[in-house]
Amino acid sequence: MHVNDNKIDLLQRNIQLFEDKELFIAGNIDSPLILHIAKITKKCHILCDNFIVFKQIANTLNLDISNEISQSVNYKHVYLHFLAIDEIKAKIEDSFDSVLLFLTKSKDSIKKTLYCVQDKLKENSNIYIVGENAAGGKSADKLLEKTNAVYKVDTARKCTLFATQYKNRFEKLDENTLSYSINDKDIKIISKIGVFSHNRIDDGTNKLLLSIKDHINAGSYLDLGCGCGVIGIYLALNGVKNITLSDVSANALYASYENAKLNNVSSSIKCVASDMLNNVDNFDNIISNPPFHDGMKVSIDVTLAMLNELKEHVNNKGQVIIVGNTFLMYEKYLDNVFNNSEILYKDTKFTVVKSLKI
Repeated sequence: MHVNDNKIDLLQRNIQLFEDKELFIAGNIDSPLILHIAKITKKCHILCDNFIVFKQIANTLNLDISNEISQSVNYKHVYLHFLAIDEIKAKIEDSFDSVLLFLTKSKDSIKKTLYCVQDKLKENSNIYIVGENAAGGKSADKLLEKTNAVYKVDTARKCTLFATQYKNRFEKLDENTLSYSINDKDIKIISKIGVFSHNRIDDGTNKLLLSIKDHINAGSYLDLGCGCGVIGIYLALNGVKNITLSDVSANALYASYENAKLNNVSSSIKCVASDMLNNVDNFDNIISNPPFHDGMKVSIDVTLAMLNELKEHVNNKGQVIIVGNTFLMYEKYLDNVFNNSEILYKDTKFTVVKSLKI
């Protein structure tokens, strides 16, 4: 996990804004350093989408957590949540006089968070948004303009902090239910904002699903980095009864759980929070369209480390099926681990690779 001190440094220059406040923090929180802000508040709720950061903050506070897809813990006046944006209204009871949002790659995620938290805002609540200039921080004020006039609080360390006072309501964003037919299996997906491949099935995932029709067995499956859950749902519709969906994102896990229910396959599917292969069991099959981004940056280091660990988590005679951009050459890394690989599909954009544990 990449830790950037710059945004925290900027906030600490303006620490007086948050003293003795009832503060709600959400967005691209990337380190436990956020606790420097939380500790001076009257009460602080921190909403984490990333399970790695959730664990880091919990460990700093000496709090025990699980791999449940929806959970909250607290230490004194600091309340830490691993929840989807959709769960703010139902699972956070307190109200707030201040909101601090860290700019995310998905601007619509910020808009959705503002919509979902607004019913918990007290009169004249202040809303702040902070981001790196290179990642859109200079124009983040546009995300707040719908409610009231926005002003720049400060700029430093290549980051910008904007603020406004809540006045007019934020609008709800549409989230469509999409229908797909893959190898004669009809799938419905609620396309959740902030979840990988919003409003479509990712092309790589589609190539993977088209390639595995003759490679599905009755064993246990792990869909690693499940996103909206479409791979696990497809397996369940093909008769697989023991499927685990794992992801680092609370929003992805919530979407997977809701989509499993929508397709009437929730009895075959279990959703768990996990940092890649940490805290997961062994399986007969592991299948994945792994990410190659760390936050807003392109990076395959975490994925390559995962590929090297796969053999320890797949049972004997089990199989691993991975899809990735062709230029990433995942087949080379899988062949180094398993000493065998079979390319199920390949074009200039995507490659689907299968390896067996013999």
